[in-house]
Amino acid sequence: MTLDSFFSTCDFHDSLISNINLNEDRIVITVDFCAWRQDDYVETEPETERVSLIFEDASDYDGVLGAIDDYSILDVDLNGNVVTFNLCDDLNDAYYQIRFRAGSARFDRGSFD
Repeated sequence: MTLDSFFSTCDFHDSLISNINLNEDRIVITVDFCAWRQDDYVETEPETERVSLIFEDASDYDGVLGAIDDYSILDVDLNGNVVTFNLCDDLNDAYYQIRFRAGSARFDRGSFD
């Protein structure tokens, strides 16, 4: 999916990142996704869902890697093919950014790194 389509169909605010892996030209971000914030949310479904956000043709990664302590996503900025996640570590009242270039993005509901 194109980055524009991916980010225009999902609201990531308040979702929690628990892990970020970089493998050659692929970035996998494990997220406790706030399903309840989505336009198509059905109230009888779970409010959150663990998903992997997979970014292909990725490069120029700058930010934390590995297991992290559930940083909440404040917002996501897309500028061309540059993706910036603005994050908050609520426990330590600290703010972080992760930034990278990517060619495409997709959800994976079945595998978690």
